[in-house]
Amino acid sequence: MRYLILTIRYGQPGSSSSAFIETRVNELILAGHDITIITQYQSQKDINKSIDIIVLNSLINTLLTSIFNKIERIILKYIQLYHTFHNKSAYWKWHYLVYKYLIKSKVNLNNFDFIYSTGGSPVVHIAAYEIANKYKVKWIAELQDPLIFEGLCPPSYLLSRHDYKMLSYTEELLKNADAIICLTKACRDYYKKRLNTNKVYYIYPGSNIKSKRERASIRKITTSKLVLIHTGSLTGTRNIAVLLKVIQDYNFQDNIQINLAGWINDSIYKEISNNKMVSFLGMLDTNKMIEEIYNADAALVIQHKEPISALTIPGKFYEYLSLGVPIIFLGYKNKEAEYNSTILNYYYADQDSPKDIYNLLVNIFRNKDKLKIPLPIASKKAAEQFIKLSNSLK
Repeated sequence: MRYLILTIRYGQPGSSSSAFIETRVNELILAGHDITIITQYQSQKDINKSIDIIVLNSLINTLLTSIFNKIERIILKYIQLYHTFHNKSAYWKWHYLVYKYLIKSKVNLNNFDFIYSTGGSPVVHIAAYEIANKYKVKWIAELQDPLIFEGLCPPSYLLSRHDYKMLSYTEELLKNADAIICLTKACRDYYKKRLNTNKVYYIYPGSNIKSKRERASIRKITTSKLVLIHTGSLTGTRNIAVLLKVIQDYNFQDNIQINLAGWINDSIYKEISNNKMVSFLGMLDTNKMIEEIYNADAALVIQHKEPISALTIPGKFYEYLSLGVPIIFLGYKNKEAEYNSTILNYYYADQDSPKDIYNLLVNIFRNKDKLKIPLPIASKKAAEQFIKLSNSLK
């Protein structure tokens, strides 16, 4: 099959949405499918030569987006001004570039079996709808997270009036997709009800991240403490505050070491920078990151302490599964992740239950030489499910 993929980011280091679609594309190519990608940013990685990549991003669009993002940060506390300026943001204009390019170019859209819109940005779905509607091509829309967190997040989640209008418009357009894919069962159920459609499916994305060496050959045990590692960003309510408080309240700090790799919000860093339990590893390349993960006793998955977390599972979770390391999943009212912990063999505790977190840490500390190793979810299996769904739509 031939897929025309619309995604804002592809081949962008440090972007989880980019890493996700890169993995999916590689699996589709291995399965013998033809891929053309339209994206906004020039790839910063070596790309498979069999992929046709079209980069659409005008200089004006780039400058306007940069300018208005800076204005937003400066005047964020002045809500009305924020709304006024944000309404003019160039963020939502990308779909015009896609539409105009395809109208004027020699790309024959009738040659494609599917338009596949994915990634973190909702504007790709607007572009996909416009193309699919005009050229009558089948459309698969994939949501890595819910578009609107209405009723799912506290008032700190701020949308401009224009953003809310555009996100609502995007959700209406999704009703025209031939299939909508979510990354969790909970998100699927949420959108089935929200959009009043049965065309919503879920596929756990999996991961194919691998090490060239076995964990045992890399692992160096240098302490009797329980060593935990978190890789990825810490920002907002996704932080280690709950974990640190539990450890300190139960006087368990002499038994724990926490290593942090990845970007950390300034305010979070200031709060924990003097904590002797915490070590900062900075930004790591993939090989070094894997080495640090293997040298820890368990890897941490930490969700935002917000209701939206009930519908999501962080991408890092699948990387840890693929690497075959013990996982501690600190969720927030995430019944799906809690249920899956018994099937996939990892540890789960809710951030709303400090006692459960403490009991889990004690159990892991006492048995750290024989911790549970989780079962992987392969990205190949996810791609096979995606292809099966595609075939059912033809």
